[in-house]
Amino acid sequence: MSEFFPASNPEEREVEPTPSEKLANILRSYGDDYGMDEETCQEIAEQPFEEAFETSYSYLTSAGLEADIVLADFIESPEE
Repeated sequence: MSEFFPASNPEEREVEPTPSEKLANILRSYGDDYGMDEETCQEIAEQPFEEAFETSYSYLTSAGLEADIVLADFIESPEE
């Protein structure tokens, strides 16, 4: 495969996860110890981003984690 031509086979292309899938992956990294089981993470991955963010934030806060820090990449900082 040439670096100048994209993969013609869709299976060869790397698919970028959606923002909701990225949130679910963050939750997966905390695992069952914090109540982030696979079923919960899969449900979050399938939600629209705004809903997935709110759900993730809630789960992280309920688990005693600093949701603002964990989800910092998804939170817009105010313009200075």
